[in-house]
Amino acid sequence: MGREDESAPVTRGDYALEVSVEGDSQPAVRNQRAVRDADFTDAPYLLADVLPGSIADSDSAVSFRFRYHSAGPGDVAESPEITVEQRYGQRLAWDMSEIADEKLAAPRRLEIAWYPADRPVSTGPQGKGSSFDYRGRVYLDNVHLTDNRQQVTITRWVRKRRELQRSHGFPIDDDVQSSTDAIRAGRFVYDDGTEIPYSAEILAGGDIRIEIDDERFRFEGVAV
Repeated sequence: MGREDESAPVTRGDYALEVSVEGDSQPAVRNQRAVRDADFTDAPYLLADVLPGSIADSDSAVSFRFRYHSAGPGDVAESPEITVEQRYGQRLAWDMSEIADEKLAAPRRLEIAWYPADRPVSTGPQGKGSSFDYRGRVYLDNVHLTDNRQQVTITRWVRKRRELQRSHGFPIDDDVQSSTDAIRAGRFVYDDGTEIPYSAEILAGGDIRIEIDDERFRFEGVAV
């Protein structure tokens, strides 16, 4: 899919991958050749840009999941589910640094799988268990590894803010309940009246820790 097509999430280069699914209950893309040459040990943070198109017979959001297969039999690690609205481009991120070094050093295959969020599949290595035949297009681009953990944090942070905006509208007030030179806590008030608690703290090393809606983010000395 070329950059000139506005429906494609071309975020790097001139083309994105368009995957057309016609009745597959376990849609996924897989790569072996490039993965076996990749350095997951020194760059264990995985990023990918996706845009799920419309799904036939479903208005559900789409859940994406990375699956990493290493050389040992049955050695499969899965990312948490990342939910994206239909026709909405978003970056996926997975911190793979908690996977054992010996597994990161022996990559065999990488998969990106997806399914309607209201029709989850089982968590087995092959994702078996879905009764829904997926029909629709998904666009993928800019799948890459990085050694910069901050990129994963920023991706999660942007996704969280957009998630709150889609659910509640934009924040219209900041109800500060406590504030010092290093700590600030309060509640964001959104368009629909929802109040979301937050806290922010400047740590001793200069990092910034933010907690909002029970999710925690740590930025390496960067104001957000």
